[in-house]
Amino acid sequence: MPESGTRPQQIVIIGGGASGTLAAIHLARAAGERPLQLTVIEPGRLGEGIAYSTRDPQHRLNVPAVGMSAHPDDPEHFLRWVRARGDADFPAGGFAPRRDYGKYLVETLSDALDEAPTVDFEHVRTRAENLVPAGAGWRVDLAGGIFATADAIVLALGSGVPATAWAPPGLLASSLFVADPWAAKVTDDDVPGRGGTVLIVGAGLSMADLAMSWGRSGATVHVVSRHGLLPLAHAADPGPKPSAPDLPDDESLDLAGLRRFVVEQIRAADDWRGGVDSLRPVTQQLWAKIPLEDQIRFLRTDNRRWGRIRHRVAPQVGAWLDEALTGGRLVNHEGTVAEARETAGRIEVRLTGGEKVIADVVVNCTGPANDPAHGTEPLLHALLDTGIVRAHPVGIGLDVDVDGVPRAAMNLPPIITLGPPRQGELWESTAIPEIRVQAAALPEQLLRD
Repeated sequence: MPESGTRPQQIVIIGGGASGTLAAIHLARAAGERPLQLTVIEPGRLGEGIAYSTRDPQHRLNVPAVGMSAHPDDPEHFLRWVRARGDADFPAGGFAPRRDYGKYLVETLSDALDEAPTVDFEHVRTRAENLVPAGAGWRVDLAGGIFATADAIVLALGSGVPATAWAPPGLLASSLFVADPWAAKVTDDDVPGRGGTVLIVGAGLSMADLAMSWGRSGATVHVVSRHGLLPLAHAADPGPKPSAPDLPDDESLDLAGLRRFVVEQIRAADDWRGGVDSLRPVTQQLWAKIPLEDQIRFLRTDNRRWGRIRHRVAPQVGAWLDEALTGGRLVNHEGTVAEARETAGRIEVRLTGGEKVIADVVVNCTGPANDPAHGTEPLLHALLDTGIVRAHPVGIGLDVDVDGVPRAAMNLPPIITLGPPRQGELWESTAIPEIRVQAAALPEQLLRD
């Protein structure tokens, strides 16, 4: 504990999902002999957030175990953890159950705190509602009229809840609409069995998880998305990943040049998946090379195709989707929801493609509202209103520099964002391999000598 009379540095981490827990891990590890008060503001369980809150053992991580270490300098840390807990032969390229990752993060934080006697750690299970500059630090207004003080803030707000702006009024008003499947935990009583029907709106990674959860009950699962494309899967037996390519010499690239470069790298690989993965280490640099107007065009015209080849499901999940599609238990539609109305205890949904689906439940898997102004996080709206942060000009994430500092807060006490809020500036900032690097940089940015 700190010596008597020595005030510890106070760092408040807002958000205790994967990003916030990784931040706490790295700050605790680096504390050394510094007296440090480390507080995480998170109403739920640490380490989970939206991504790792599932209890379904069939939901798998979308990155192989060897890529999920909390420590950039120890890539097999998570793999050893998995193997030590009952599966000694778990392959480095295997995809562990998603529910286990939150446990791993919490245990890793516990280990870091055990080795950091000068760190006083507290998990405050409430919500932060506002930040107010107070001299050289911050006042953190919490729910219930209480507050905390901080010398520095880490904003680890995660990806946010799924957007609902697409939903027609008849659907929004229905009790059969699950607007946020991760917040409203689905029980066995909620799941229609054989003969039942589920409509999932959105065809990304969340859809794959929820389709398995609902589909295993015997219900028929309908999926509708604008593009009508289901997720692609990782290779079951991938070869060695190609090394990262050299970046183009051009100081800047236009969108056409970026497309050519990416296509060339993918075609040069033995397997297109390896070509895509080889771009991971240089994606942020490529994003920085294209001008703002081309970044905006990319998000409008190329983002969906890139996201489909970049964010893939585990091989066993892909096999389940293929089998369910072939067997008719999964029905795929291209289009959007045009109208919805309840009828006889079910909900009738008309799609823009002309199809009509009568479902027991409609589940929202459209992904988060990337524009912070359209999200539902009260703290974020408060910070936008007071000008402490602003939306990034590309339309996703917050306007931050490459180190995660909000440009609107350059003259304010220390505040750093982590993870998805950096997406507009870095593009690749939503997965553990990138977030852990950001978390590992926090001690140098924030800890006092």
